[in-house]
Parts: sequence; C-alpha cells; structure tokens
Amino acid sequence: MSTEITSLEDFQRASTEQQTRGEPITGDMLQYIHLRAVEAALTYIRDVPPEKQRASMLTVIIKFLKDNSVTADSIQARKDMLAKHTLEGEALPFKTTP
Repeated sequence: MSTEITSLEDFQRASTEQQTRGEPITGDMLQYIHLRAVEAALTYIRDVPPEKQRASMLTVIIKFLKDNSVTADSIQARKDMLAKHTLEGEALPFKTTP
C-alpha cells in the first residue's frame, strides 16, 4: 500500500512504516528524495553568491547531475525544444530565459 509522498511529514511517516515492516523504500519515496535534492541544488546555486560557494558542495551538485545524465548537450536540447515551440507560436506555460 503506497501513498503519494508530497511533504517531509509524508516521507518521514512512510519511511518509518517501511522500516518497521522491513521493506525497501518505494518509488514515490525515491522520487521525493530526488526532487528535494534538485530543489536544494538549485537553491544553493541561485541564492549563494559565487564567492561564498564551496567547492565541495559544487562537486556534490556536479556528481548529482552526472549521475542523472544531465549534460550540456541535454540542456541545449531542452533550450532548442523550447525555442522551436516558441517560434511555432505555441504558448509555453512558464517563463523561459535565454
């Protein structure tokens, strides 16, 4: 019986229940962890001034990106896709940056 993980409290409750039953964590739980890691990395890169960013943290972020197959090529492909849709006159549901 798997419930959707949408908050830290959901995650804590579900992981405690899984541990009690001796079961591995679920896909929803892994997805929650993954999304929180992405949010933390983006917040760090966006909000911490470059001169205060630590090499060790940037190394962790770079490894996370590599482990998830995020490359400059995949980022460029995404930008190209967004540009194509914009040029074709399709409205995008979010603000894009060049």
